[in-house]
Amino acid sequence: MKAMTYLTRIDWLGDDCNGIPCEGGFTLLEVLIALGILALALPILLGLRNWDLELHARAKELTTATILAQEKLIETELATSFPIGEVGGEFLNTPLGAQAVGDQTDRAPNYRWKRMIVPTPLDDRRND
Repeated sequence: MKAMTYLTRIDWLGDDCNGIPCEGGFTLLEVLIALGILALALPILLGLRNWDLELHARAKELTTATILAQEKLIETELATSFPIGEVGGEFLNTPLGAQAVGDQTDRAPNYRWKRMIVPTPLDDRRND
């Protein structure tokens, strides 16, 4: 079995550097390279964090819009009939299955809905 030897920094420099004992440490070049790497990496990491926050906010908006749209679709499916035309509004009323508590406020202030009822051109599907 072959014995392996490892060189340390002191082995490279020797026990005595021109009469001054050699101590382990970092050179100026090593410190500058490390600072350069940090200077490149930190802005990238902070930018990724901001991007992640924007994605989270966008996902929340899409989830809210999807839930509100599903609510209006269910409301439309459960209704017996609607007049032909266009109706729209805000999400002021309480959702289906929920109990009304106090004043009705705008539950989703940045969202609006619009329902368009048009007659079908298919005669066999029409319920006159």
